[in-house]
Amino acid sequence: MKNLTVQSVVDAKGSSEVITIPATMTLAEFVRQTVERNIGAMLARDATGNIVGIMTERDILHQCYKRANLDKVTVGDVMTRNIITVTPNDDIHVAMDLMFQKKIRHLPVMANQTFLGVITVRDLIYAMRKADKEELNCFITYLQNSLNETES
Repeated sequence: MKNLTVQSVVDAKGSSEVITIPATMTLAEFVRQTVERNIGAMLARDATGNIVGIMTERDILHQCYKRANLDKVTVGDVMTRNIITVTPNDDIHVAMDLMFQKKIRHLPVMANQTFLGVITVRDLIYAMRKADKEELNCFITYLQNSLNETES
């Protein structure tokens, strides 16, 4: 398989919309929005719009286990503040290694102080499968062209 970059994962994903939420949002509202949007993580922003953390479905599970009041506890109370990111130019293996080492499933992509999107383990697998399929198709085309040339 050719070397894939994080940008190729973002491209294969198709949508790079960065969904942000206010850190003051309640956990109950976070749950509602993640279910409605069918996503597992969102970036949290402060009152000035700066990204200050990431909130994931795993964070909610921890709060449910602690029996937190989802109507009172806010995203800012429990989100992960030290966001681990990758750049579009990073090799896909850098992203995979970070996810495995840090035990995370959502990895924001950042370039020039701007968040471009969030990739997941599923996105990585999809991009690799797509690259494999493209490589296989190129190989088949090459073989077919080679056969046609020898028959001529």
